[in-house]
Amino acid sequence: MLPFQIFVKYVNETADLDIIEPGDCSVISLINDAKKKLKGDPIEPWEKWQLAITLPWNGVRHVLTTDEQLMCCFEEFDRCDKPMIEFELILVPNDMEFPVDLLAWKEGFIGENVPPPEENVQHNGNELLEDAVNEAVEDAATEPVEDTATEPVEDTSTELDEDAASEPVEDAVSDEFDGSEDDNYEVVDESEDDSDVSLVDEGGLDFANPDRCDPDGDDSIVILSSDEENGLTRAARYCRDNQWAPNPNGTIAFEDGQIIGNAKMTQAAVKMYAIQEGFTLKKVKNDKCRYTVVCKNDACDWRLHASCLTDGVTFMIKSVRGGHLMCPRVAENKEATSKWVSSVLKSLIQSNPKGKGKFFKNELQERYAVKVGSQTVYRAKRIVLENLKSDHAKAYAKIRKYGNVIRVMNPGSDVYVALNPDVVSVNPTFFRFYLSFKACKIGFKNGCRPLIGVDGCHLTGQFGGVLLSATALDGDSGIVPIALCICESETTESWTWFLRLLRESLEWEEGRPICFISDRQKGGLAAISKEWPEASNRYCFRHLIANFIATFKNHNINGKLWHAARVANRGCFDEAMAAIRSENAKAADWMMSEPVERWARHGFDPRIKSDHITNNMSECFNSWIKD
Repeated sequence: MLPFQIFVKYVNETADLDIIEPGDCSVISLINDAKKKLKGDPIEPWEKWQLAITLPWNGVRHVLTTDEQLMCCFEEFDRCDKPMIEFELILVPNDMEFPVDLLAWKEGFIGENVPPPEENVQHNGNELLEDAVNEAVEDAATEPVEDTATEPVEDTSTELDEDAASEPVEDAVSDEFDGSEDDNYEVVDESEDDSDVSLVDEGGLDFANPDRCDPDGDDSIVILSSDEENGLTRAARYCRDNQWAPNPNGTIAFEDGQIIGNAKMTQAAVKMYAIQEGFTLKKVKNDKCRYTVVCKNDACDWRLHASCLTDGVTFMIKSVRGGHLMCPRVAENKEATSKWVSSVLKSLIQSNPKGKGKFFKNELQERYAVKVGSQTVYRAKRIVLENLKSDHAKAYAKIRKYGNVIRVMNPGSDVYVALNPDVVSVNPTFFRFYLSFKACKIGFKNGCRPLIGVDGCHLTGQFGGVLLSATALDGDSGIVPIALCICESETTESWTWFLRLLRESLEWEEGRPICFISDRQKGGLAAISKEWPEASNRYCFRHLIANFIATFKNHNINGKLWHAARVANRGCFDEAMAAIRSENAKAADWMMSEPVERWARHGFDPRIKSDHITNNMSECFNSWIKD
């Protein structure tokens, strides 16, 4: 079964979870990853989320509550040859439950001995809607009335009046629907229990066939009146239609009746608003059910009150009063804490981990017109960099998914991930990674001269390692990265693994000329002679000169050495070496101890048709990719 491109939709937002293999995910992992992408936070312990899927070939909707159901979904999409799947994320109120009969659900999904879906959807949907309405009526009749008179005496009359006056879920919304001119509206039956929905009926008709027509039309649409709608449905619709969000230009504003998430999200949004407007908050009420804040300036009349709904989690802005027209702006705002600074400057700190505090302070002054202390900036940097280290570990954990994405979206590319053979556990650890894109392989074989520069550079991240690369030059002297490898270190074994995969990727024919240029890396020459025995070798002359200077400490004959390496015929080369010998015989002998055909231009293999004597292409690629 091939990997799938996964999307998860929640209200009007969609999260792209990239390419995922069916065996590498579960229902809870999909929900958690989607919520982190959409909201920035993982699933909270008190939240109830569910995953739903609407089958594109027949429009039937299923709620996935187990991993068996998810795997059944993957199998059906694979059978229908659909590589993209869009799930739907559902936030379930705490007092709602969805009973699931796994056996009946699987029968309904794959269509085993179940009647056709048209009758089942209509019949099952009507029964569920009738039960939901009856339950809502019974709950409303038996729900006890809260006795607010027994609460301790405190000055909360303002908050209670605001909560009662702006409560839209039970009273205001119901009045709106009761008084509307159009009392009937269409609602698609979204029954979570689709145990009797089939894709293939007993007579052999394939309801999954997109070319099959339904002569009776869509029977899954049920007409409901506002009288049949319970309070829970009205609350869900109101929360969906009145979600708070920042303005398109990034600014923040609040209005009465907006749903703003939980208490943590409410506090963060109000803090951002205080920094935007340049004032300091004074908290009047701050608990798990109420959040009331005013401006710390006594002359300012701004005030915001928010409280939770009946689920005990979701917060609604009940009232926003006053403004800051006569309130002077506070430059050194105490609301700009190190945690806030780390959140707004995260990308900037990650790209400039060694940046000085003054640079970040000026950036805050320019973006948000707020001043912070040096210690606040340093603490924010520490928070971002510590999180970045943990992000490195998560990146290595996703490297197999990255390889799957490349194989699916870029066919013909070669990706290999090797696991550490010395670690035997349930959770394997990373060892080596190889990557070669199809376009680079074709471009090198058909448009470049057969000269490959190989080099390695050390990675400076948390986990270290070495990056091996194979690069070439095109007709415009542009760098062509043929392949790269991330491994533990530069050894004969790692170079052999890399060069063997390189040969398999290029499918290099025997007898076709090829040449490698390197700085004589540790283990590199032995690996080339083993995996590419017919290839010729060159030494990077710049590294050769560096070794010469380290040995003789003589900089006066560097120019003569470079001239000897660049001349195009043997006669000129002999003259250049004679001049060097007359000045320093030991230096000339040291240079001639290296095979001339590996560093002097006149001795190169004429079939390569390239006179490069340095490996600058590999050095440029290493410098670019490390940045």
